Amino acid sequence: MYWTYENWVHKYARVHWAECSHCNDGEGSHDAVESRAGKWLGPFDQFGQALDASTFETKPCGHCSPTGDEIVERPEEPAVGPYGAENIDAAISYAIDHCSAAEITYSDLFASAGLQSPRWYFENGLRSVITHFMEAFHHACARQGLPPFDAFVVNAKGSERAGYPGTGYFSINGLSDPLGDRTSDANVRAAFSFRDAELQQIRTWCRDQR
Repeated sequence: MYWTYENWVHKYARVHWAECSHCNDGEGSHDAVESRAGKWLGPFDQFGQALDASTFETKPCGHCSPTGDEIVERPEEPAVGPYGAENIDAAISYAIDHCSAAEITYSDLFASAGLQSPRWYFENGLRSVITHFMEAFHHACARQGLPPFDAFVVNAKGSERAGYPGTGYFSINGLSDPLGDRTSDANVRAAFSFRDAELQQIRTWCRDQR
């Protein structure tokens, strides 16, 4: 995955590999997605897409030097994947089997899919794997005519978002993060109402399967 940083002050843009220390999957080196100086554009699957994202003169980052031919080097132990349709299907089967539960955790869902824990991906600089897998899970449920099971997948106890889905759940549904510091009261209500409706869909579907 690639990100493009657009500098408004000096009117240039740089393409970064997602794992670049200056990018950190679009959060930058100071945990700022957007600032007075510029903003991050992306993520992009293709190097060419990232290169064309800005109207400013765009070049590859001098630190990570992306070319479009990158191969992600991953630790041999524990294995990472890549995940495929069989992992997503396994996660969906787990969600179906546990649809009567009030919630399931990301850790349990990833374990059911035969993947490493979300914490492991995060600690190894592979947070994008979590985002991409949950997006694939979301779309697979929709394609199969299943309820939106990602609505009842939550962060485990001890997390800052314990009991709530990650930000990706809300963004993929076009909603603001209700736990965000700058989210308006109206958007908070809208996000929670949307999720409550999706949770009801899961409960209704689960009851009808009995």
